[in-house]
Formats: sequence, structure tokens, C-alpha cells
Amino acid sequence: MRTAPARRLTAYVLTAGTLLTGAGGAATALAETTPTPAPRCTVTAAQRAVVLDQVTSLRSALAQTPPTTRQAATLGSAVSELVAQSAQRTLTRAQLAAKRTELVTLAQKLRTATTATERTAIRTEMAAVRREIAGAHLTGAELAAVKARIAETRVLKAPATATPAQRTALGAKVRVLAAQLGCRVVG
Repeated sequence: MRTAPARRLTAYVLTAGTLLTGAGGAATALAETTPTPAPRCTVTAAQRAVVLDQVTSLRSALAQTPPTTRQAATLGSAVSELVAQSAQRTLTRAQLAAKRTELVTLAQKLRTATTATERTAIRTEMAAVRREIAGAHLTGAELAAVKARIAETRVLKAPATATPAQRTALGAKVRVLAAQLGCRVVG
């Protein structure tokens, strides 16, 4: 199918050819200006078979089949193990409450301290307790790393649970490989 500019160009060439050389020259002029489609690419039969296998496996991975019971069980245990590993750094609720209570008592001591050395020691102790509380929580980068490991685990253990971004990437890969299937087979 030709686009509008291509149709206009063809009409212009036909009109110009008719005016210059008569009706017989128009066909010659049109034949000379219309490019013949060249093959975009060539592949061997073995390469095409490999690409076809890849496309088939990727399309089956993209199919919305729920994970099997075994896949779901291994996925659940792997994810819970990753969460447990990340939670080892954190304090329990009771420990956090104790640290916060300690901060409150240190703040009260700071108000009643009379010497500068006492106040300095209490402020240092308060800073240490605050660092302990802050260190108990995962940073944004650590949390992102844990989430990425969980997503990778999901894809490995149950391919049908790929995230939308992963599904988009797989779809793009399928389109690239499918384009290779349109290549001319040689030898």
C-alpha cells in the first residue's frame, strides 16, 4: 500500500512522462522510479529453526498459565526466606519500644543535667540509640535490592508470575525474533 506522498509522486511521474514521451514512456518512467523490494535479511534454515524455537518458548512463557502447586510452594518458601534474611537486621517490636523508652528517659535526664559534661555524655548516648533504631530499618536501596531479588526469584520459580515490565520486555524480545522469521531462508 502506498502512502499519500508516494501516490502523489507516482501521479507526478506519470503526468510528466506522458507529457514528455507520450503514453508509452509513462510506463517506462514509472518502472524506473518504483523500487523493487529487496529482501530485508537472510538466514539459514538452522538459524530459522532456532529462532522459531525461541519465539515458541517465549510465547509460552507469556501465556497466562497459573503456576503449578509445586511452583507456588517453592516460590512461597523462597520469597519467605528472602524476607526473613532481610528481617534479620531489624529489631523486634519489643526491642524498638525499649529503645524509644530509653530515648525518652535520656531526654528527661538531659533536661535535669546540671553540668556540660553530663549533657554531652547524654547527647552522645542519645545519638547512639537513634543510630541503633535507624540501623534496624532497611534503607531504600536495601529494600529495593530485596524486592529485585524477590522478583527474580518469582520469574525463576514460576515464569507465569512475571511483572508487567518483565512481560513487556519478553514481548519486545518476541517481536524482534518474529521479525527474523520474516527473513529469506538461504542454503
